[in-house]
Amino acid sequence: MRFLPYENFHIISDLKPDEVQQKLTEVTSSDSGYIISFPRSYPAGPNTPFTGHVSNNTFEIKPKIIYRNAFLPQIRGSFEAYNEGSKINIKMTLNIFVLTFMSIWLIGSGIAFFQLFPEMVSNHHKARDAAPPLMLLVCYGVTLGGFKSESISSKTFLTDLLT
Repeated sequence: MRFLPYENFHIISDLKPDEVQQKLTEVTSSDSGYIISFPRSYPAGPNTPFTGHVSNNTFEIKPKIIYRNAFLPQIRGSFEAYNEGSKINIKMTLNIFVLTFMSIWLIGSGIAFFQLFPEMVSNHHKARDAAPPLMLLVCYGVTLGGFKSESISSKTFLTDLLT
């Protein structure tokens, strides 16, 4: 069972690899910032929905948003000729620094939970006994929710763009 939020999928497209690269380049800019509004149908240039780079049949991009979300998916992929079109392999992960911070937070909360577990099952319930499992659930929920909200919309956008 996987606990860390990530997406790993591929898209089979009728587009040739150079057409895939051109389409990805049109929706990706190298600048960073939070200047985009929805829906995600933008011309090339500063109002593109992704920031990153596309080159040599590979890409590393992330969505541009108008709000702060530390859990934005980091989208890496490659594409190659496949039958009459292309096969695009895509992997979405958390930023390594966010992943490290959240892992430390979850491990610390987990240790506190297991240290307090004997008291929790005894007859002496205290309000503080609920804090570690609540911290575990909230931390995991915020991480998963923040990541999934953007990964689902990015996956849909890329699928529509490249098919």
